[in-house]
Amino acid sequence: MFPEVLEPKIDRAEVTITSPGALCELMVVDETYDRYGRLVVTPSVESNYPEHDDISTKLAKHALVQRRKFDSANELISCKIEINSPHILKALVAVVSYYPGHPGYFTEQVTLKAPYMLLQHHWAELEEYKNILAESSEDRVHVDFLLSFMEREMGEARKASKRLINVGQISFPLLWTIFKPGQLVFSTASGHPQLYRLQTLTYANCGSLNLRVCCTEYDGTVTGRYSASLSLYESAVGEAAIINRLNTYPFEYAENRDGLLEKLKARGQKFLHYRGIYVQRYKGILQLLRQPPLGFFSNSREDYCGTFTPKNVEGRIIIDTKTFMEENPAYDLKLSDHDTPAPRQHNSKSPKHTIMFWAPVDPVLCPPYVLGFSPALKQWCQFSIDKIEEPKWVENAFDRVILNPTPKKVIKSLVSWHEFPDTAARDQQELKGKGLVMLLHGTPGTGKTLTAEAVAEHTKRALLVISSGELGTTVAEIDNSLTKFLQYAALWKAIVLIDEADVFLEARLTGVSNRLEQNSLVAVFLRQLEYFRGIVFLTSNRGSGLDPAIRSRIHLFLQFSPPDLKTRRAMWEQVLQRFSPDEIGFVMEDVLDLLSMVDMNGREISNASQLIRTLAREESKKVTSEHIKTFLQVWNCFEGEEAEGMGIIGKGGKVMRSAHLKGVVCEKCGCGCADGIVGKPDVEALH
Repeated sequence: MFPEVLEPKIDRAEVTITSPGALCELMVVDETYDRYGRLVVTPSVESNYPEHDDISTKLAKHALVQRRKFDSANELISCKIEINSPHILKALVAVVSYYPGHPGYFTEQVTLKAPYMLLQHHWAELEEYKNILAESSEDRVHVDFLLSFMEREMGEARKASKRLINVGQISFPLLWTIFKPGQLVFSTASGHPQLYRLQTLTYANCGSLNLRVCCTEYDGTVTGRYSASLSLYESAVGEAAIINRLNTYPFEYAENRDGLLEKLKARGQKFLHYRGIYVQRYKGILQLLRQPPLGFFSNSREDYCGTFTPKNVEGRIIIDTKTFMEENPAYDLKLSDHDTPAPRQHNSKSPKHTIMFWAPVDPVLCPPYVLGFSPALKQWCQFSIDKIEEPKWVENAFDRVILNPTPKKVIKSLVSWHEFPDTAARDQQELKGKGLVMLLHGTPGTGKTLTAEAVAEHTKRALLVISSGELGTTVAEIDNSLTKFLQYAALWKAIVLIDEADVFLEARLTGVSNRLEQNSLVAVFLRQLEYFRGIVFLTSNRGSGLDPAIRSRIHLFLQFSPPDLKTRRAMWEQVLQRFSPDEIGFVMEDVLDLLSMVDMNGREISNASQLIRTLAREESKKVTSEHIKTFLQVWNCFEGEEAEGMGIIGKGGKVMRSAHLKGVVCEKCGCGCADGIVGKPDVEALH
């Protein structure tokens, strides 16, 4: 299904052999230095060449020319072979289908450096090719001559490599023998399995084998191949290392190859699916992109790419590779339109890769991650594909919002019929006055944030929550931050919630010197609202003192009042219904009657339900009246009431009526205690 060798780049039938080397002999040429430091070139054989032939012409007549170079101490420092035989070149055309490390297509003289990797990697193919040739043909004679040379020069290395491979091992000096360009290579990326296609390999002086590999990548616009480097170090391999325990090794040595291929294919198809903008759910470790530290200096911002650090998160994410690349230019991918890596033009410190157009796209070569934005962290991130799920939108989300029917209906209608731009326009001038702005004002815990969350769930859109304190401290910083976040929201068609927006709404004053910055802040905010075409919720703790220009740009004002007894009862009923049946060990109606009399806002009720549930889980029990009684004691103490003085705890340690517990009569003793949750509301007291 996934061939280990790629298709040939040229039509072999069209190859024309032009090399003149038809003499089936090996000429060895030694380059040494005499005692005066002069270079001396000595051929191993003196033949009767025509006098007018120069040395190059003489050597070219031989099928193989081996050049050995020695230093002044007569130590061999390099060795290479020149293949002139047209018959051998024709054989290489037939058996070598993909070897990007070689510069040509074997149509003329070929030079290979020791240890002659190309020949070693195609030894078996050359033997098969020889066996199909006619017994006495020139082609067979020359190929057989090449194989004899290979046996003499590389036979011992081949045998040593086979001995180690037979027991699943390899040594660092022989590591190159198992890596053949064109094959699949197994490694990891961000801690996940990753397959690459091997292009070239070279030994470095620092004791490493460097592999040039490629795989599928997407830069936000084009899907192609990128080229990158992997390294294996001598210190990690040594004289005998288990092949499939190396950090990088040929895929043919991997365990459970079929199962792994299916897994990588499915993951790659998800990667290809996520080419665009998607709101998804994520649970697990992501890689958070950290920006340059304070004090970092560089002539070019693009020279610093930042670093990825792991963080465990759970929640909605936005996949958007294109915007990630635009906002982080250091990770931009260098494009090329050919099958070999284009030269890198950028600073070598930058980790940019080279993308190559190479069809068809192979899903198994796709990376294990996608790029995007975390609304919760407000940072660009790298997301593991295996941790991404389809979002579970809350059905009937507006039912969770305890609000009068009329304003709820108005909000639902406005957001349902609001038109987002068909294309994510970057020019804000085209979007003037097309947004929907709603101001939600009231005391904390009255449902303002919950309303915005319900709108996001109802419209199945991302929610981008922005706190005024996160935007910066100066007018310029706030302007830049607002521009950035609102542009993101326009691209993603997200719902925007600007929390605690009072500082942007305050009326401007003239003639007051210390109000200039505040006036500028309001002006900046006005301009941002004017050119945003999405849906914006503003939350404020007050509804008066607004700047007239701000007021004129708000489509809907909605006041949220502290919950009354009826509203509190509905809130408690809603949160308690989220308990599983196995957790409930109380009578719902009795609990609601009691808890609704406690003066709490919506946020406090939500926190209280979690506290009650935690108390029960600590004891590995169902939630009972005892747990609720304990909570009520803690709540009253938190409110600052002294137990005996305020009548919270009476004789015998019973919980008494207080300012927060009104009209509760105990069935046991008829007093005002709340001994358990068995008490029933005193109807007269409630009225």
